[in-house]
Amino acid sequence: ERGKYRGWQPRWFVLENGVISYYDSEDDVGKGSKGSIKMSVCDIKGEDTDL
Repeated sequence: ERGKYRGWQPRWFVLENGVISYYDSEDDVGKGSKGSIKMSVCDIKGEDTDL
């Protein structure tokens, strides 16, 4: 199973003021995000999965 998620990297996410931003680690939060998404423009749907 080790290669099942090859290429996946852990990330640190912050949800603040309706925007979710992601970083390489918690220590990088003050250095600027790698990307962000305004949650108000998202269509979020739940789905059952076996990860």
